[in-house]
Amino acid sequence: RWLLEVDRDDEAKAVVYKLHGKGNEKAAELEYAEMHDTIKAEARIRTHSLRSLVSTVPMTRRLFVAVGVQVFTQFTGINGTVVQYS
Repeated sequence: RWLLEVDRDDEAKAVVYKLHGKGNEKAAELEYAEMHDTIKAEARIRTHSLRSLVSTVPMTRRLFVAVGVQVFTQFTGINGTVVQYS
């Protein structure tokens, strides 16, 4: 996936084929095509702004849950307890 993200498509395809081994060329091609299409589609719509964290209602909920969990662990001191006993 990383190789596809940095536009090293030929290397990514070779790795997928190597992982599948001989005799599984069709499965390797299907997996590579799926990864390629997904990553290229994600790259077209990817945004790198803080505004994207609150752009939709589900993203806003996720943000509040994540911040709430962090605040809760800091106020309750559970963070220190988990680290101390693990």
